[in-house]
This record gives sequence, C-alpha cells and structure tokens, in this order.
Amino acid sequence: MPLKKDCDSDTLTLNRLRKYIVEHKLKPGDHMPPEREIAEELGITRHAVREALKSFEVIGLLSRRPKYGTVLRRVDLRQVAQLTRFAMIRDKEDFFELFTARLMLELSVIPLVIMNIEEKDYAKMEDACRRMEEAIAAGGTERAIKNADEDFHQALILACHNRFVSQYSALINEYFQGNDCGTGDMKPNLLRTVDEHRKIIDCLRHKDCCGVQATLKGHLWYVVPCMALNENALPPEWKPV
Repeated sequence: MPLKKDCDSDTLTLNRLRKYIVEHKLKPGDHMPPEREIAEELGITRHAVREALKSFEVIGLLSRRPKYGTVLRRVDLRQVAQLTRFAMIRDKEDFFELFTARLMLELSVIPLVIMNIEEKDYAKMEDACRRMEEAIAAGGTERAIKNADEDFHQALILACHNRFVSQYSALINEYFQGNDCGTGDMKPNLLRTVDEHRKIIDCLRHKDCCGVQATLKGHLWYVVPCMALNENALPPEWKPV
C-alpha cells in the first residue's frame, strides 16, 4: 500500500508540473524557473519538484546543466523508444507487430507525402541512395548500409511535413534499431534495395501514389523473413503482388 501511495503522489506531482508548464506558456528553448520558485507556487517540496524534473529529463522533455539551468526541449519519441525497447520487442511475434505498424504507417502516409513533398526532401532521399551506393562499392559494413537505408525511409516520412506522423515514425524506427530478431540479411539484395529507392523517388515525382505503395510493399517485405510466421494476419492489400 505505501508503494501505491508513493506512485500516486509522484503522478500527482508530474501532473502539477505539466499544468504549470502549460499555464506559464513555456515552450521548447525556454528556461524553467528555479526549483524553489516552482515548489512555492505549487505548494510542494523542492525534492518533489526535483524528482519530477528528473522524470521529464529521462524521457527527453528537458535538459539540465550546471550553471545553465533547466531548459525545455522539443519532444523526441526516439528517447522513449530507447528506454522501452527491451520491454516492447522480445521475440519475433513482437517484431511482426512492430513491422505491421511500420508497414501501415509508410503505406498510408504516401498520399500526404505526394501532397507536401519539397525539393529538399528529394535531395535527402537522393543523398541516402548515393551514400548507400558508395558504401556498397567500397565494401562497407552492413551497419553503414542499413544506416543509409534507414535515412532514406526517414526522409520519406519527413516529406509528409506532419510532425506527429514524423514522431510516430521515429518511435517505430527506433524500436527497429539494434533488433535483429526479424530483419533479414541485406547483402544479397543491396542493388535491388537502391533500385527500389530510386523507383520510389521517380514515382513520387510523377505523383504516382499506387506506384510508390506497390514498390514499398515489396521493398519492405523481402527484408523481414519473420513475415512467414504471420503472413495471413495482414490484409491482402498490404502484401506484395
């Protein structure tokens, strides 16, 4: 019972601090007032304020440095994913659900990408293709090649210019990092991967939504062999033809 009381108290303090930030219209880049000032206004101890600030710091909502103070940061869900990955992705079944979420997001966002994409977005995707080709030609490590591949897909999502979609995508992609329970060996298909990336770019330039989605389905599918476990759990329209 005491543990539950402590948890309830911590939650209440976090909610009070969240409300304090909202009511004072503090935004990313703003300095938080001193702990003493916050504690006096909220009617709680400095220790409680300090612990609440630590919780926000852990999930990336603020940064704290000596002689600089406490500064609010832009939300980055990748930090949350780093903290929770070990508990979320334990086996291939978990990875299948993660892959399903990624597939759903990338396929459904394409119409918005076509509507909002800018030349700078094409440049980022082209750069990822170039770096991937250079890594392949130089016999680079599989990690370097995968990094370029991941950069391409992140640039694709960012091209929708919707920060909420981009954050959800970053969260999902972070769960993929350091998790090999479902990813396949890219080496036999390296050139195919680059060719499909360039095909996606070409379809985007021609505003061919169906072409992008068809290429993405085949592109993502063959590098995730765990699909064989639950292939029938996906809608037919999500599967490559």
